[in-house]
Amino acid sequence: MAATASPTDLSKIHTCGRFFCDAEGRVRIFHGFNDVQEAKDRGSFDGSNYLPNLLSNPSVVAQLSEWGFNVMRMPMMWAAIQPSADEISSAYLSAIRNVTESMALHGVYSFLDMHQDVLSTRFGSYDGAPRWVVNKTQPRHPYPWPLKLPLSQWGVGYLSEATGQGFQDIYRNTHGGRDAWAAAWKAAATHFKGDAAILGYELLNEPFAGDIYHDPLLLLPGVAGKQNLLPAYDAVAEAIRQSDDETIIMFEPLTWGMIFPTKAGELPKIAASGFDHCPGGNAYANRSAFAYHYYCWFAQGISEQKSSSGPYAPLQKLECDRLFGPLVFESVDQTVATLGSASIMTEFGGMAPNSSNPSSLGFEEVEWVLNEADRRFQSWTFWDIGALYGPAPTPGGARVPRLELLQSFVRPYARAIAGTPTTTSFDYATNRYTLAFEPSNTSAPTEIVLPALRYPHGTTVTTSPDTLRCATCPADRAASAALTRDLLCCTAPPGTTGVATVTVTPKLAPGPGGL
Repeated sequence: MAATASPTDLSKIHTCGRFFCDAEGRVRIFHGFNDVQEAKDRGSFDGSNYLPNLLSNPSVVAQLSEWGFNVMRMPMMWAAIQPSADEISSAYLSAIRNVTESMALHGVYSFLDMHQDVLSTRFGSYDGAPRWVVNKTQPRHPYPWPLKLPLSQWGVGYLSEATGQGFQDIYRNTHGGRDAWAAAWKAAATHFKGDAAILGYELLNEPFAGDIYHDPLLLLPGVAGKQNLLPAYDAVAEAIRQSDDETIIMFEPLTWGMIFPTKAGELPKIAASGFDHCPGGNAYANRSAFAYHYYCWFAQGISEQKSSSGPYAPLQKLECDRLFGPLVFESVDQTVATLGSASIMTEFGGMAPNSSNPSSLGFEEVEWVLNEADRRFQSWTFWDIGALYGPAPTPGGARVPRLELLQSFVRPYARAIAGTPTTTSFDYATNRYTLAFEPSNTSAPTEIVLPALRYPHGTTVTTSPDTLRCATCPADRAASAALTRDLLCCTAPPGTTGVATVTVTPKLAPGPGGL
């Protein structure tokens, strides 16, 4: 699996309407994972903490590339970047860059996520925001008022008044917290400027509404988005653009800020999230991506097998797939139509498979989410890759992928589409894949990933019109030698009009009934 590419071989990505596009004008689709969970820590960077665990291993990255994954959500921890008010850790930025450059050798993009959960160790979590920033907030009541310890789970900490005040002080720059946040991102942007392997900068993971006990209306996503999040995002984006005017900025709503799609005529020029422009203004729509998470709150933990799921799990799944899920995806579509930006699902997986039973509800739920993402040509990164690998067998030993779980995510898809996408689908039961698109005049091919894990005996490819030619991509179209044999390149003659289709089916194993 030796890599043949260099980091400079990756095309710089921008956005074009609701899609990502490359320098050749092709629509780009990204599939990948988070490697953030194990990077959560406290204190300052010591040379080994705050870093992705699995993706720091080049052999893991090479294998993921071979399976067709082409993007990873990487930690870019504020507390590690900025250990004090007057210090930027160039060592941390360089350590992250070492990993992103290693991934780029295998054709894998990165985007940098400033991750936080309940802000800091002051509120019972890890240090997302630096303690020196959070400690400037003087709570009206001691943490965790009005709650009591121990909390039932970490997320309940958001309902503490002190946590909300901490966010509010940062958003409003009460004690210089927003300036510090902007300075941290400016330092990161300066460090990564011009690096085509960096897909984007995700400003803040799962931002909270703010001081909801002072102003309960902030619980309304449109209010918090308009009054708190977007002004803060504008300030941080301005600092980034002083150093890097090209890289995509990814921005999140409240975690519950994308489940309220609006009807035609409602809330004109403003999305349900409260955003009426991209961070930095509408001029940056072609360098912006709305980042959202999909977790179905009704059914956390329904990943057990059907036989032991209990009487309510099927109903919970129905609520997710027939009610909640479509609301989320429809709201996202309306948001990006309003803003003119692309979108990316940077987290999902609350009901991930946790057993090898392919008929479990967890597998079915992942299949539904991925099929819905495919239907909308939606890029995604699953939370979190650590759950898909076993523990190291010995201290310092290599971790083994749990293929029985990873199989849900290894699927064919068009990573580059030379034209306008119209429809696509994949059937888990038959491994039949289809893509329909209207070809453009670019000479660059449409590239379809066909993982050998799905097609161990090869594929049969049919096209319409028959002038659409598909063949294994030459080495210079693949990012690594390992992926070349699993990458299909399709080219339409100049002047082709109408919809072109590609259909892929698996060949059968040799032997009786086979080839």
